[in-house]
Amino acid sequence: MRMPLALCIASMLSSVALAQTTMSSELLKETLVGNTIAGIDDGQAYFEYFRSDGSISGLAGSEKYSGRWRISGDQICFLYPEESNDWNCTKASLQGNEIIWPDKGGVASLIKGNPHGL
Repeated sequence: MRMPLALCIASMLSSVALAQTTMSSELLKETLVGNTIAGIDDGQAYFEYFRSDGSISGLAGSEKYSGRWRISGDQICFLYPEESNDWNCTKASLQGNEIIWPDKGGVASLIKGNPHGL
């Protein structure tokens, strides 16, 4: 069965719109510094604000926490001293305003700025 040309073009455009962009170290920094990500971890909503000095201010439920971030090659690495002394690194992809952590099976929404005052 052949698709009408307009339907075929619409299908291709929607595929392009949903394409993920693997984030280089430059794009990771540009996307995260001065902005907040929001997601769900272990069933609980969290917000993390990324500072240019490599620190993270986070909020999970009503609990504030802190962490560190750094870029290592094409991966972003996280350190949460309350949890572990080991850096946890993963690749990231950008799809619209969502950051996808394919190694971790997670998704976080990008929020411009620091709306939660973290």
